[in-house]
Amino acid sequence: MSRGFVLPSQISPPIAAAAGALTLIAAGSGALSGSSVAFTNCFSATYDAYRLITTGIYGSAAETMTIIFGAAATGYYNAAIRVNDASAVSAQNVQNHTSSMRTAQISDGANAGAGCTLDITNPFLAYGTGVAYSNYSRANGWFQSGAGMLFTTTSYTGYTLAITGGATFTAGTAKLYGYALS
Repeated sequence: MSRGFVLPSQISPPIAAAAGALTLIAAGSGALSGSSVAFTNCFSATYDAYRLITTGIYGSAAETMTIIFGAAATGYYNAAIRVNDASAVSAQNVQNHTSSMRTAQISDGANAGAGCTLDITNPFLAYGTGVAYSNYSRANGWFQSGAGMLFTTTSYTGYTLAITGGATFTAGTAKLYGYALS
C-alpha cells in the first residue's frame, strides 16, 4: 500500500539532473599529499561554475593552502576576513597580483583538521576566473571568508592546490563538482 510516496523507480522517463545540481568530477578530485597536488582536465565547456570542497586537511606544519589555475603565475587578487571563536575579527588579508590565491589556513598533524569550500566561476571561459571561499580551522578556533579573481583572459582546464612555507599535505581530500547548466 502506498502512502503517497513515489519511488524513483516508478518515474518514467527518468528525470535528468536539474539546473544547478552538482555532479562529481572525478578528474578534479582526489587525496592531498606532498607540497602540491595538480588536477588536470577537469574544467570544460560542460559547466560554467564549480564547487571545490576540501575536508580533513592536515599539514606537516600549520600553513596556508593556495589555489593556482593552470600555469597562471600572476594576476591573482583576493581579500578575506577572519573571525575567531570569541566572535572578534582577528585578521584581514588582502593580496594583490600574487602568484596564487590564498584560500585556507591548514592545521598541523597534532591538531584538528581544516576544511574549505570554494565556488569557482568561469575557469574554462577566456575571461576572469572568480572564486568565493570559506574556511574553518577547529585547531585555530576561527573561520574566514573571502573572494578573489584571477584577472586573465585564459581558458583553464585544471588547478593545483599547494601548501606554503615548505610544508606538505599529510592528509586531506579534494572533491570538485560541476553545477549543471540550465
